[in-house]
Amino acid sequence: MKFRVRPALLTAGLLFSLIALISSCSDDPTSPASRSPMEGAGNIDPGAGDEFLLSTVDLGPGFGGSVEVWAYDLTVESDTAIAFDLVIVNGTMGDLPPPLHFVITSIVPNTVTCLNPDGFYRDRKPYFDFSDDMGEDGLLTPGEATGRVHVRFGCPAPMAFSIGFHLVLAEIPRDGVIAGVVFKDLDEDGVYDDGERGIPGVPVELTIALGDSNQTRLGIVGQTDREGRYEFADLPAGVYRITALLDPWVRFTTSNPLLVTLVGLPDGTVSSFLDAHFGVAGIIPPPPPYAVFGPLEVGPASPFGTEVDTTLVIGPPMPPFPPEGDVYYIRVEPPAVMGPYPIWIDEVTVRIDGQGVYKFDCPADSLCNAPADLLLIDPALTGPGEHAISIKVTGNESAFLYVSVEHAGWSEPGSGEERP
Repeated sequence: MKFRVRPALLTAGLLFSLIALISSCSDDPTSPASRSPMEGAGNIDPGAGDEFLLSTVDLGPGFGGSVEVWAYDLTVESDTAIAFDLVIVNGTMGDLPPPLHFVITSIVPNTVTCLNPDGFYRDRKPYFDFSDDMGEDGLLTPGEATGRVHVRFGCPAPMAFSIGFHLVLAEIPRDGVIAGVVFKDLDEDGVYDDGERGIPGVPVELTIALGDSNQTRLGIVGQTDREGRYEFADLPAGVYRITALLDPWVRFTTSNPLLVTLVGLPDGTVSSFLDAHFGVAGIIPPPPPYAVFGPLEVGPASPFGTEVDTTLVIGPPMPPFPPEGDVYYIRVEPPAVMGPYPIWIDEVTVRIDGQGVYKFDCPADSLCNAPADLLLIDPALTGPGEHAISIKVTGNESAFLYVSVEHAGWSEPGSGEERP
């Protein structure tokens, strides 16, 4: 069982193109030690004859074998051009569907150029397309060879040269696949429509929804690709839960999570579901910080005196829940505007359920005023329900402070704002 996020074409060799191009200046691109699956290399010699094996290319474990690339009818067209035909022979155990591209990644020496490619990839690597030369059924079956594709190279004089290349193949059809797109739902109808763009980099999790309780969480998590697509493949029959792991303030237009059932088929394969899409409409406006207790005046100059014993009530969490749970702070502030008499604070103590959450002591023989402060409260003291809170503020006869307990609120993702 495995997770893959991949585009429509299998381009495993693309990652090695730049390496091959750099090494072509000083290393032999035909060296087998430097090759990876889908990669090949070979030498072209004007005197090689009418038929020779250019390279054998390992397609990796997913394809069960390799292919052979043959060259036929090599000719020196002129003092500045060499041409031949390429043929690809399927040596794997299965059919290879189109597309099938032969992509040139390096040429040594670099004075040789490819003259007639069928196109170029975005990295400007030329390629030849064998997709229309794969037989009448459109498949390259085991042992079958493609039709010939004519290739031409320009060179300053007839000379031997070498090329590095990789193959781009269509994916081998798989069973037991759950796939979909996380997309921006512009019309908020819950349907993935043309023109609605995928969202890259979204974590998507697969869990087993029904079965052994000890196996319910697989921990298979990956991210959507640059087109917003994700895929879980090679899954056995079963009921699965697929969850887009976006922040809680994200508003979905589709169900999240999704329940998907895969069943065993008479031919021994497992069904697939390729429309497990998640629509995203926007974000729920997050709440700002707000007080759940106070601000309460405490001190010799306050109506409540120097000590207050009362009750702090914490309500149930309110959605959208922040990822780390509700967060609470104790806030202590001096008066915004001082009166005509100075304020000296000797001691401030705040306890919740008998546990100290704030403490200030003025050094002996000093005159102090407690600074404004904001401290995180242990989450164990802020669960839903009633909590005993005691506050003590001592100082001169003009002294008092404001004490409050605040829910931290939380910011919209990407806003750049941080919690207190």
